[in-house]
Amino acid sequence: MSQIYIRQDDKEKIKIQIEEAGKIQLIPLVLVNVDIKLGEVFKLSYQVLLTLKPLLKKGNIITLHFECTYIIMYFTLQYIWFGGEDLAPIKVDGNKAKFSAIEGDSYRFPWYWIQKCEQECEELLQSSLETNIEQTHPKLSIIIPYFNLGEYIHETLESLSGCNYSNLEIIIVNDGTTDEKSLKALDNLRRDERYRIIDQVNQGLSAARNAGVKVAQGKYITFLDADDQVASDYYTRAIKVLERHYDIDIVYSWVKFFEAKNDIWPTFNLKLPYLLLSNMSAAFYVVRKNAFIEFGMNRVEMQKGMEDYDSLIRMHINGCKGVAIPEALSYYRYRMDSMSKAFNPDVVINIYNQIVEQNMKAYEEYSIEIIKLMNANGPGYLWNNPSLNYPSVVLNANEDIHDIKYILIRLLNTHIGRIAIKILKCYKNKVKK
Repeated sequence: MSQIYIRQDDKEKIKIQIEEAGKIQLIPLVLVNVDIKLGEVFKLSYQVLLTLKPLLKKGNIITLHFECTYIIMYFTLQYIWFGGEDLAPIKVDGNKAKFSAIEGDSYRFPWYWIQKCEQECEELLQSSLETNIEQTHPKLSIIIPYFNLGEYIHETLESLSGCNYSNLEIIIVNDGTTDEKSLKALDNLRRDERYRIIDQVNQGLSAARNAGVKVAQGKYITFLDADDQVASDYYTRAIKVLERHYDIDIVYSWVKFFEAKNDIWPTFNLKLPYLLLSNMSAAFYVVRKNAFIEFGMNRVEMQKGMEDYDSLIRMHINGCKGVAIPEALSYYRYRMDSMSKAFNPDVVINIYNQIVEQNMKAYEEYSIEIIKLMNANGPGYLWNNPSLNYPSVVLNANEDIHDIKYILIRLLNTHIGRIAIKILKCYKNKVKK
């Protein structure tokens, strides 16, 4: 039996020690070598997970002793409970864990989110843990809306051919494709028995997804845009989580951007009221079909985007629980000509207003907390994720909430912003020389 101790000293430094067969060994923290949108304390929690992950897959019994703040154990617990992998028998001891001391306004990020995640940790430690149970392999229906994306569809389907989950059906919904190259690619796919193709006149992304759902035969459904990709084990792991936890309806992973961007967007378990202000998942989620049909069918009137976000809200406020696998298993092609690139502040605000109007009861229920969150962190459509520390919202004679400097500071926290900073630093170094 292995005893692993995760200790945090007074200076917030983490030490991981393993005791096995009378031997004691210090394990160095694994460095995060990818561009991932995580605040400092959350990145430290992720480092702990990366360090422990190889040990959790060994065959012997493991006891994890967390002698640290709850947030340090957050991603490790998330992985053990909702990672969808077959792990060694694990016991978790959190008797010496403690809550973080909150600095400043409790509604400011990341402090607000630290509190929420630490509450989750406490709840998980009080719940039962089953990591090895008999699994069934119910059918998964993968729905691919298709409109003039013949340039990318073969890469997407090649990604699916590498999946290690075998009981699936692939439904391609042709939403009135007009491009000659895309039509030719579609004709070639019609001759392949692996794909079921549904044709309809152009009605938009929402209608195409709904059409696929109506003919889907799987217990679970998922959506995949015709230019995106997934990891080979994504669906296997997502379905394991759903089969193990009957109270969970939606599973998704972190998102890896590729092509015009190459960073990782971390996602978190669905939680209100944060979800009402900012999206917590991309459209890759795997969901119980009956839950989606009852609460999540896309609204066809949302022609300008965020229909998947709206569906997620409606499912969650109706009791559907969603959890995130803390690993980038879904790959979003970041194209400069994509639908989301057409967003501008007016379009985004208009879409948010639609979502509020359609889910008014939930917004009214959480109105006080929503106001406090927006007062502390600015409007939700400017947030990337709640682990980050955003600039304070300051209002005085020389600066108001719409000041260009305020918006630029937020833009500098994006991938493009960081590239701009690197270029400026290189330029300054050359000038000094």
